[in-house]
Amino acid sequence: MKQIYIAGSFSTDEEKDLLNKMIEKVKIDYPDYNLYIPMDHFVPGGNDKDENGNYIMPNDVWAKKVFDMDVNAIDNSEMIIALYRGRYSGTGTAWEIGYGYANKIPITLYVPDNTDTTSLMIVNSATNVISDNKFEQK
Repeated sequence: MKQIYIAGSFSTDEEKDLLNKMIEKVKIDYPDYNLYIPMDHFVPGGNDKDENGNYIMPNDVWAKKVFDMDVNAIDNSEMIIALYRGRYSGTGTAWEIGYGYANKIPITLYVPDNTDTTSLMIVNSATNVISDNKFEQK
């Protein structure tokens, strides 16, 4: 099945809400695609804790596993759809967009309302920009 990689920060409740709204739209627009949503994927054993409440897996090991899992998912995707909140987007989202661009993977940016500052590098790496705001679709 064809796959879309969903990029976007999900560190706060506001970010999760925006990302989930975008995901619902993507599911409607691309019903025949599998969506790879990083916030839904976990490293086996990555959340396990010892009797003192400390994580068993060292952070650097967990981080490398997450990185490898997400890079593999991007490599196996036909496109990236990113929630782009301008300069308030996470560095991980910017990296995913740049990696996709470097590997010639088409990128669509969903820009939420009230996004008033953007990066020319991110916007110009996109194949398509979708917004109700002042940005025009490319």
